[in-house]
Amino acid sequence: MASAGQPVWITNYNNQHDYLFLMRRLRNRRTLADLGLLIYVIKEDVMTNIITGTEFGEGAEVVLFNENKQIITSLNREMIGTIFEGSVEMDTDSAYITAKKHLISYATTKTGWKLASIIPFSTLYSDINAVGRSTVLVGLICTILAIILGFIIASGISNPLKQIMYLMSKVENGDLTVKVDYKGKNELASLAASFNKMVNNIRDLIKNTSKISDMVLADTEVLEEVSKMSYSSAQQVSQSVETISIGAQEQAEEAQKSTEIMELLSERIADVSNNVKLVLDITKEIKNTSDNATEIVNVLNEKSSITADMANRIKNDINILNQNAMQIRKIIDLIDEISEQTSLLSLNASIEAARAGEAGKGFGVVADEIKHLAEQTGEATSTIAGIIEEILKQSQDTVDEVERANEIFTEQNLAVQNTDQAFKAIITSLSKITQEVNRVNEAVLEMNEYKNKAMDDIVNISSIAQEAAASTEEVTAATEEQVSSADQLSHLASELKKTVNELENNLSNFKI
Repeated sequence: MASAGQPVWITNYNNQHDYLFLMRRLRNRRTLADLGLLIYVIKEDVMTNIITGTEFGEGAEVVLFNENKQIITSLNREMIGTIFEGSVEMDTDSAYITAKKHLISYATTKTGWKLASIIPFSTLYSDINAVGRSTVLVGLICTILAIILGFIIASGISNPLKQIMYLMSKVENGDLTVKVDYKGKNELASLAASFNKMVNNIRDLIKNTSKISDMVLADTEVLEEVSKMSYSSAQQVSQSVETISIGAQEQAEEAQKSTEIMELLSERIADVSNNVKLVLDITKEIKNTSDNATEIVNVLNEKSSITADMANRIKNDINILNQNAMQIRKIIDLIDEISEQTSLLSLNASIEAARAGEAGKGFGVVADEIKHLAEQTGEATSTIAGIIEEILKQSQDTVDEVERANEIFTEQNLAVQNTDQAFKAIITSLSKITQEVNRVNEAVLEMNEYKNKAMDDIVNISSIAQEAAASTEEVTAATEEQVSSADQLSHLASELKKTVNELENNLSNFKI
């Protein structure tokens, strides 16, 4: 009842620890009458199985206690129902704490209970110590095996290396018929295979060199004949080069004229591009102005609609006022009738007071006052009736004015809509004009790019023509040098023949 019908957990009820209870009060929503008490009875073994199903290690303690620190369940069954006395404060919802060679961890459930585990450091370090001892033992075994394998590998490497060194000394003396007989899949086998391949490559190189020397001897004789032919060809080339030089000079002059024409074309294209940009800027300004005008027309349309609505509301209010005035007129008519009846009653009262004599004087005074009041009431009703008539006339005039204003508002709205459509048509046309101007601008830019490329090409042609003219002069000089070089070429051919003979003598020293 203290929890206002909310669920409540009950533990260690009447020092009974075998069950837990979850309770809440049931109440009728309409009448708020108590219907009863709903109780879930839960065996304490459910909590114990949750704790025992988790391995915390040897010597660990696990307890679940309520907000009063009374233990609900524990691995040590004797502690159930007692007060938990921890060595540290557990003020927060959860934490990990080390104290007195123990690791203490706890967490708080939604019910306010706390689950705490106390694990000795010796339990946590047991696996680490076992791994350390195993690591030391494996290290010693690996060290011994490494020493034995090192000795075997060293002996297996030194013998093949001695054999390869002996054969290399033979290769130094010119014997290329040696070969290392060592097979395997290790690095020494790869070294032996590389040594054999190197000797074979040197042997093949010497064979090929011998063949090439024979071919060079035959080519020197041909070279001598070619040098003579080269002399006569150089003279013909010199004459042709002079003709090419004259044509290249004329081509350079034409390229220079084309460059001047393209520069004039470039200026015209630049003027067209600037004009297109000006038209595009003006079009954008017109479009922005049209957009602003469209917004103003929209605002004017909205204001006209609001004004028309206000006029309609005024018209309705005036009609209501006319109706109320008509009701007031009816009330005034009723007051007028009451005033006439009051005058009649006052007259009757005066007659009766006269008949009564002295006894009816006071009543006669009252009758006179009633008559006077009736006359004032009649005058007031006449005045009010005149005012009401004036109000009705003015309200009717106002209604007529509102009707005429509605007609004007209708015509104004129609004009605003026509203006809005006209501005939209202008904006559409401006968009099309802008697109076309953009296309023209793109075409001008593309034309400008083609012009730049043409200018570059003409400049390149001009420079090439000038370079060609200069090159022809250089070629002319080169042909003259070629004539003198032909004699030197014949002399070099004889010298090359002597060198090839010496090369053959040196190759004969190798044994292949």
